[in-house]
Amino acid sequence: MNSRVISIFAFGTTGCSDDDNKNEIYPPSLTLEAGETTETTVSFTMLPKHADEMAYLLVKKEATAPSLDQIFSEGTNYAATENAKVTVKDLERNTKYQVYAASKSGELKSEVASLELQTGDYTQLITLLEKGKNYYSYHIKTTAANTPVLHLGVEKDLLDFFLEDLTDETEIEAMKQDILVNFGYHGTGEKTYTLKDGEIDPDNNAIVEVLAGIPQVILAVETDAEGNVTGKTSTIEFTTETPGTAPYNITIEVFEIKPTTARIVCTPEQGIIYFYQVLFKKEVADQFIAEKGADAFRAYILNSGDRCDEGIDDFVWTKLSPDTDYVMYLIGIDANGDQVQVNKEFRTGKEASGDNIVLDRALKVLYWPGNYYVEFGDCEMAIDADNRFYPADGGAGNWVVIDCYGSESTDPNLPIFPTGTYTLDPNNTFATGTCSQQYTWANSWDAAGTVSSIDFASGSITVTQNGGNYQITMQFVSDEGSHFKCSYNGPLTFAAGASLSTTWSKFTALTNGSYRFSRDMQTHLNVPKYQQHSTSAVSIKEQLKAEFKKK
Repeated sequence: MNSRVISIFAFGTTGCSDDDNKNEIYPPSLTLEAGETTETTVSFTMLPKHADEMAYLLVKKEATAPSLDQIFSEGTNYAATENAKVTVKDLERNTKYQVYAASKSGELKSEVASLELQTGDYTQLITLLEKGKNYYSYHIKTTAANTPVLHLGVEKDLLDFFLEDLTDETEIEAMKQDILVNFGYHGTGEKTYTLKDGEIDPDNNAIVEVLAGIPQVILAVETDAEGNVTGKTSTIEFTTETPGTAPYNITIEVFEIKPTTARIVCTPEQGIIYFYQVLFKKEVADQFIAEKGADAFRAYILNSGDRCDEGIDDFVWTKLSPDTDYVMYLIGIDANGDQVQVNKEFRTGKEASGDNIVLDRALKVLYWPGNYYVEFGDCEMAIDADNRFYPADGGAGNWVVIDCYGSESTDPNLPIFPTGTYTLDPNNTFATGTCSQQYTWANSWDAAGTVSSIDFASGSITVTQNGGNYQITMQFVSDEGSHFKCSYNGPLTFAAGASLSTTWSKFTALTNGSYRFSRDMQTHLNVPKYQQHSTSAVSIKEQLKAEFKKK
């Protein structure tokens, strides 16, 4: 409601000269406009005129009204250069309050304006109390004092990702409950909760992430004593406060640029408590920004980037495309939740002509009916607990795996690798004359022992025989566009795969169910391998992203 203010000066209707108008003194005045109220806050706006100072004092409705002098001496004072929106926090719920306000110009004071406001009472399971740049508070009110409840705050985009393929309300509700059961905070009865960025959530032992200017959603549902959901999930949506510009910088330096790798060192100033980083091909980033805008791009970095909270980040990025422009984007966050965005462009080196790698040893040679599987190396190799080969001296080397399909050998105990050409098959049909993309790949180590895992997008394998030896020539193009050539000249004695006849048993036997699976999941999720880098503790958001990428 508007409070009416009576001026301390009365105005007549008599005329006056222009000179009189120039010297006329306008008395100060002030009006109040009511704003939003919550269970613990009230808001109002002070609108001054002809004043240089104003003040307000908020008291309970039943309290004695303050005098004009008390408003200025005991109240909260503002410069009267513009309207002031005021929010008073931490009030009692379901309580009537009276705000008294006035303005003044020099020694001239306005009449007192007053406005009655009342806080609400908690009637919903979830009530948002307060939000900032890097925190928010909400109140849970259960139907009974001892009722257990599950609740969780997440970014809205993340929840939308989980629900995007669901149209049936029953399925949507089931998914929300599943999220709460697996990742929700446990509470009992009526209580206020605050989520602040960087704090540790005791329920999940995970970092809480609350970023400025990002849409959020809070979910809650009541349960019984055994944790079984007993009601329907309640949700509220809101957006955290808009971030300011953090007064700090992050230096990005790019070293050791090669055709497919680059070492990038990111050094934040002391005021940056952590930062997110994403490495993009420049043309992809430019297209993203052109189509969706800078705000959407910022949100993508914050949602999908690697979080680094250990100070300087020094990392060699692999799987880059040769002779290609890249941009490293960083968004740094300070203690206030303000942000600074920086970026650094660089171009990878041109690819060399592609010297042939001479493979001089067959590490594993297996045969299933019509299936010829070989692992090669070009140096002395050791093998780890997961059946993965690596250079025994910790230096440079190559491990190449091929999985070819041809006619069955007439003698399964002495298989003969059929001569001919085997074309890489990205569909993994296991047809005669193909090599499966799933099991044809390579690992390459540099002199420092840094490994690069290479998946192939196209290519072929040619098999010939020369006396008792096989001549095998492999020519591939990696999924980053690099050419990979290698050859082997020597004997191959195939061991029968026996009962390992299914793809799964073969997969388990060859990889112990771990190494290749991570590669397959990475391919399935279509996540660029050069973005698989993080130096932070796992947050609830990351746990959720990892869990529901499996769907």
